[in-house]
Amino acid sequence: MGPYNANGKGQINRKSGFVGAFIPAPAKDLKAVETSKLGEVTLTWQPPTTDAYGRKLTSEDLFYALYTSRGITDDRLRDDLEGSSFTYQACDPAVQDFLMFGIAPISATGQGQAVWTDMIALGKGDPLPYSFSFSKADFERTQIIRRYINCDDGWQLADDSSFSSIKSADSDNGFAFFHASAPGNQGALITGKIELPAGKEPCLSVMVYNQVLLSDKTFEARKI
Repeated sequence: MGPYNANGKGQINRKSGFVGAFIPAPAKDLKAVETSKLGEVTLTWQPPTTDAYGRKLTSEDLFYALYTSRGITDDRLRDDLEGSSFTYQACDPAVQDFLMFGIAPISATGQGQAVWTDMIALGKGDPLPYSFSFSKADFERTQIIRRYINCDDGWQLADDSSFSSIKSADSDNGFAFFHASAPGNQGALITGKIELPAGKEPCLSVMVYNQVLLSDKTFEARKI
């Protein structure tokens, strides 16, 4: 803006500002649950109420993009979801699949950051008898989900040459180990779905070795 009077032109003063909303903040509390129909999943989430800088948004301002991933690449399936839930057939009900789901809010000014679920197993479970022993053949046949609590990594694969005091319990030259580097580090290994026929009461057997101190070359072995 520049002022004028009878004596001439004054100094120009420039100001800039933004009118509207920035990209939306991420959604919260995203959950994925398989319904009673095999392979069908219901996603629920809490819509963002502000943009990335805290300015207020309403649900009418937003759409959502849906992503899926098997842990390597992300696939964008659609970008027209509304509300706070969505149900769809995520995989073939005759097979087992492992998927993570992501939801990203979209406003007129752009797309916000996606949030993701943990990986879950969907579809038809594996039949009994079931076994998994961390061999290369087993990983080619099915999948184990790795989870981390208070850490970003820790699970690794080993073979009979990895440690001098421990060998694979079933002599297949393969097992998994978790290295906790700080107090509170935790990990979990999760199999896929396993079919349990009516009237059957199967048992689960796992061989566990525990090394308490790095300086201790002996292992406590337990079968649970």
